[in-house]
Amino acid sequence: MKKKAALGLAGLAAVAAIGGTWAYWNQNLSVNNEFKAGNFDSDIVEEFKPEEDWLPGETVKKVVSVKNSGNVDMAVMTKITQKWDGEKLTLQAADGTEYAAEVQWGENVAAFAAPGVADIAAPMGIEKTVDSFADADDTWVLTDIKENEDGSQDLYFVYSGIVAEAGETSALLTSVTMNPLIQSGITSKKYEPNGSGGVDLVKADANYLDSYEDAQYTMTINAKTVQATFDAIKDVFGAALEMSDSDEEVVINDFLAANGMDKPAALEAE
Repeated sequence: MKKKAALGLAGLAAVAAIGGTWAYWNQNLSVNNEFKAGNFDSDIVEEFKPEEDWLPGETVKKVVSVKNSGNVDMAVMTKITQKWDGEKLTLQAADGTEYAAEVQWGENVAAFAAPGVADIAAPMGIEKTVDSFADADDTWVLTDIKENEDGSQDLYFVYSGIVAEAGETSALLTSVTMNPLIQSGITSKKYEPNGSGGVDLVKADANYLDSYEDAQYTMTINAKTVQATFDAIKDVFGAALEMSDSDEEVVINDFLAANGMDKPAALEAE
């Protein structure tokens, strides 16, 4: 069974945005299974060594974090998109739903304790929950999950703290394992005696998960960094999180409060 890793470089763009009296930097970094990018501002730091053939039960090391390579304090969020080409992300096992590709998350990863997030996060291995960014020191917090029409899934993470010059986030993930339940070919055979003193094969059951053979799993990681100011975070995170206005307000305001960022006096007066 061959699981070909899709290797490729995605675009990297640094943008200076100026509006009214406020100016800030933000940056998009993207990785599609293998990526390492450097610029004046921030890097995705990834260690990823895929095998030529990815087999059931096999683990591939994939360590991902984000580093501040500039001299401006920054806030970080990340969107992870995972997809099996032509197959479902999840499979039905005896103990319930399991993921075909099992992500091993970093030690400091948690989910917001909110309906529609924590209950979906648990089966994918994120069992720790937090009520606020204030309770999540040096932690990636899963804030939203979206299921797409093409079968892919988007996971939105916000890093709980501010990354200073030369600083680096904790690891978002450390490895990916192909679910050992996925097997290929015949799993059981039934024989009956024939009239010649031998036996004939009368039934062969194929594993119902063998359709993953030669399928391709893709994980795309898009990190967004922004200068750590009230206005910049409101603007950039607000556009990137793709949440409802009410949920977005809760997440962003909680993040700002946890990091001691008050609304500027000029905005308070409006």
